[in-house]
Amino acid sequence: MSILGYGLLPMLALGLVNIFIHLKGPLGFILGVACTGWSAYASTMFFEVVMKLHNRKWLVAYPVFLFYLTFVLITIF
Repeated sequence: MSILGYGLLPMLALGLVNIFIHLKGPLGFILGVACTGWSAYASTMFFEVVMKLHNRKWLVAYPVFLFYLTFVLITIF
């Protein structure tokens, strides 16, 4: 859980930006995909090291990406 929680830090930054800038347009889409990719990449690398998933990291990356994508959608909309 701490690995998934650490990955939520970019979502915190996105929420802060959302306070000052309206993110329901193309800028929100770009920032949302960037935050989701950053979070998923960082968490997947941690999972790969901790669980020793050398050739199977993409099996972990997809559900982790979807997990963070839900938080981005909640933040933007």
